[in-house]
Amino acid sequence: MNKQAMGAQNFASMQKIKKLVERYEKLSDTEKKGYNEQQTKDHFIRPLFEALGWDFEQEVWPETDVSGKRVDYAFKIDGITKFYIEAKAIPVNLDEERWAEQAINYSWHKSVPWVVLTDFEAIKVFNTEWDEPDIQSCRYIEILWTEFLTSEKLWWLSREAFQKGILDKKADEVGKRPKRIIDEQLASDLIRWRELMFNELCGYNPDVKPKKISEHVQMILDRLIFIRTLEDRKIEDIILQPLVRNWEDKGRKTDQLLFSLNKIFRKIDRTYNSGLFAESACDYLGEKIEAMDITFADIINELYKTKNKGIRYNFDDIPADIFGNIYEQYLGYIQKEDAKAKKTSKKNLRAFITRHAILLIISRKIL
Repeated sequence: MNKQAMGAQNFASMQKIKKLVERYEKLSDTEKKGYNEQQTKDHFIRPLFEALGWDFEQEVWPETDVSGKRVDYAFKIDGITKFYIEAKAIPVNLDEERWAEQAINYSWHKSVPWVVLTDFEAIKVFNTEWDEPDIQSCRYIEILWTEFLTSEKLWWLSREAFQKGILDKKADEVGKRPKRIIDEQLASDLIRWRELMFNELCGYNPDVKPKKISEHVQMILDRLIFIRTLEDRKIEDIILQPLVRNWEDKGRKTDQLLFSLNKIFRKIDRTYNSGLFAESACDYLGEKIEAMDITFADIINELYKTKNKGIRYNFDDIPADIFGNIYEQYLGYIQKEDAKAKKTSKKNLRAFITRHAILLIISRKIL
């Protein structure tokens, strides 16, 4: 272990890991073959990650079935899932691709970027942020039990390391995470999303006046961007993307995505009480407001990655003043379409930008 890694972990943790390694070394081949998954977790995997600083009573939670898939543990800091673990029994051959595929697919559908596959003999770490979650693109590092006392990489999985974002930084250095950036593309995307949603709602709701449709569209876009900001600032787990992926897994049933989105809006309103999510017609998508799930699925997906240029948006990187400038471009386009808004456009624009800036600043400070 190099000095930097040793400085991040205390002597007691090293001693615990050393004892686990020694316990494993003493096992005969027959004893190893007799270990089942639960014994492997109880005797080796859980103690190892406890030595790395994780509290299994407060921060590590067992996972439940989702679409017939499951992993064993979710590791959280301040309620935000940092990674999953898929545990296997010691006798299992981790090189069989089906085990990695199971772990990667689960984590990808939940939009959690890191997943670990381990039977204690080896630890395999995968990043699942790629568009097509396959083993070749997702594989990052592998640590054998013989390296536990010497490899710095083991400590990248410690609680302290995840607090500091070390695994992300190390992966970025070698290009094992897709880059996420922001530029002027967002302004043009906002315009396109607005047109897409406006045309959709007008087509399916002919009895609703276009002005009211426009208000609904703006409110929905505001809410989606606010949620994405909460996600990227690690205030909330990834919320929107899993909705779309679960909807796709369940056969794209009509209105199911819209109903799920309604529930998210109500939940966010209860949690943050920002005014942006105050109950309105926007909360009755698929009921009072008719629309196609696929339209909302496309927009939500593009809030993570643009369709044309492949830009990955990171709303944590946008200062409030820059975000205001982006919205100024966006609203400038809208005002040109509506000649009736000329008299009040400056006032409305200023109020809108101010409101968004305040919401973004608040989101930085919540809890």
